[in-house]
Amino acid sequence: MTEPTDDELEALVAAVIGDSPVPSAQTEFAIEAFSLARLDEELADLVFDSTSESALAGVRSNEADRIHHSYVQGRITLDIEWEPGPIVTLSGQIDAESPQEVILRRPDGDRSADLNEFGEFSFPQALRGPARITCIAGDQRLETDWFML
Repeated sequence: MTEPTDDELEALVAAVIGDSPVPSAQTEFAIEAFSLARLDEELADLVFDSTSESALAGVRSNEADRIHHSYVQGRITLDIEWEPGPIVTLSGQIDAESPQEVILRRPDGDRSADLNEFGEFSFPQALRGPARITCIAGDQRLETDWFML
């Protein structure tokens, strides 16, 4: 059996696909699905979670009421904390060579916060629910997984 020629392959593709273009919704879905293929590689590592059993062992103070997360990705470290409640203040610090931006991402929209000279930031009056943080420092980017405030 011989290999089909390019013309034969093009004719076969045209017969299967026809003249109708791919609907834009399907194209967008395919692009989004492809972008998720490397998502795990792009998320920062959660290196500390104060709600884990090992982190809570031996804790006897009110500090246990505050939730602390630490993330690392490349040369960026992100430390965040908040106290659970209906409305919280999420505060934290970026440890990187030149922190530029921190963004709180939520299903209802994104918010940016100012960074001080030490890379500290705060998001006052954040509502409970799913959230994630994006940090930009120079050519580096840190993206957390979704967590619940």
